Amino acid sequence: MNDEQASLYNDWQDWQDSFYWQRIDDTFPEIALLPGLSKALGEGATIADLVDMDAQEFTSALYGISNVGESRSFSVDEYRAGEVLRYWKQKLTFLPKVADLAISGDWEGFSTRVQQIYETMPEAFEIFYPYMPDEYRREFVVGCYDNHGDAVDGCREALKQLPKGGAGELPDDLRGQDVITVYRAGREGMDDAPFSFSWTTSRPVANFFYNRHDGGHVYKASLRTCDVIAYDDDRNEREVLQYGDVYDVEEIEADPQEGHDWRQRLHDEEMAELNEIMEARNNG
Repeated sequence: MNDEQASLYNDWQDWQDSFYWQRIDDTFPEIALLPGLSKALGEGATIADLVDMDAQEFTSALYGISNVGESRSFSVDEYRAGEVLRYWKQKLTFLPKVADLAISGDWEGFSTRVQQIYETMPEAFEIFYPYMPDEYRREFVVGCYDNHGDAVDGCREALKQLPKGGAGELPDDLRGQDVITVYRAGREGMDDAPFSFSWTTSRPVANFFYNRHDGGHVYKASLRTCDVIAYDDDRNEREVLQYGDVYDVEEIEADPQEGHDWRQRLHDEEMAELNEIMEARNNG
């Protein structure tokens, strides 16, 4: 273990020592709404006791279920409390595995695992990201952002700090342009829109998100290609990431039908592709 790995290991141990031995009812007062889980953990239980709890035992205690297939109803407050504890149980189950990958220097494995498990992202950026070599950072940050990391403060801050990828990030049909037109659907006001990361080069996609947000605004703006942080089209959304660099922002009239039609075309194309795959398998 080299000096940097040792430093990372110590940071990880310090985080565990400061968190795992807290009383669970002090950290998560929501547990008072979950008597089954409180009873299973016992009086004075710590977060470490929650971590050590068997997954099946945790689920049974959390939901007050003892038999497979059994169910019960919950109040809204009970459900929310259960989701808080479920989230943290998931997080604390996978964080040690993520830590082992980082400490061992397997940053590619670390990046893949964190992107797959949203619950680990806050600590991944807080504890491990400062040690991540530069060559892994862009793919990691953009990948996390596209997998719900837009709700994680550390991910948003890291995205702001990434070097701009520029025109080289864009597809061939846009790469030769100095300025591109981008669109966004959101609930923020026009003055705040430039500081929203996600825009798209497709107006139908913006209108699709207008529908999904149940309204709000649709904005149109200009963006110099040299100011593009990153580009992603994995979901056919032609997403452009930027921060504070769009200009000539204007609100345009929303077209819900255009958004619906775009989603329907995408669905039809996906189904056609799936049918081709199934037909090829059947014929093979």
